[in-house]
Amino acid sequence: MKFIFLCSFMLFSPYIFATDFEVIGASGKACAGTFLHRPDVWTSFNHAANMPTFGKIGIGFQAERKFSLSNFQSVAFASIVPVKKQHFIGLGIYCFGDNAYSFSRLNFAYAKQIGLFAIGISTEALQWHVIETATIYRGIVNLGGKAILLKDKLWVGTQVLNLLQTQISKANNEVIPSLMCLGINYKHNSKINLLTEYQLQTDHKSVPKLAVEYTPIPLFVLRMGISSFDLIYHAGIGIKVKKWTIDYAFISHPQLNHSQSIGVAFSPY
Repeated sequence: MKFIFLCSFMLFSPYIFATDFEVIGASGKACAGTFLHRPDVWTSFNHAANMPTFGKIGIGFQAERKFSLSNFQSVAFASIVPVKKQHFIGLGIYCFGDNAYSFSRLNFAYAKQIGLFAIGISTEALQWHVIETATIYRGIVNLGGKAILLKDKLWVGTQVLNLLQTQISKANNEVIPSLMCLGINYKHNSKINLLTEYQLQTDHKSVPKLAVEYTPIPLFVLRMGISSFDLIYHAGIGIKVKKWTIDYAFISHPQLNHSQSIGVAFSPY
């Protein structure tokens, strides 16, 4: 059984490592995995420069099952707190896997608004664990920014994940993939919001993303999107109930079955 697991892990590990820095939060997953222009409680994980846009105290919890596999489940917790005017900090915890294989992220983020521009930086402690084989700890730094091009209409954002290209193993010079992202958010009106992003990893894997949000009434939003050249389809909904927000996402992968995610967030203001 151990041999079978290790063979399976080696087969899927390129995909697992490539998705270590996927978007956290069901709302972003429903929008093709876009994260540069999503000012919610999960922005502490995804793009710290969005915290000033969120602009308030918030906490959130997410649960996800990937590819309909019981041992490919993840949970996440995130929080954002304003520390003083235009200064924000965030903290997040993410855990994926089971006793055989697991991956964890501990995130701390800081952001500041400067006029029409916001800058955010985050640091993360990462842990990989393979049963009876190895446990690896590493740290990374992420840096990004966001600017307003047209007030309440058009924004541009960029971010580099794993800015310092942290190594996983010095023996074979293996590094954690760095991810460079550029995205534009265009809000056509109060009901239609368009998002597009282009992501490029250091292994030259590029991923385009396109998503749309439709808000027929203020308390309900429909989301859909397409990511990757292999056409991964995303869809979901969001519901606001007083101080609570509930989001659901469904992702259909052409080779790896479907994934589902649900998130709950609370903000007292």
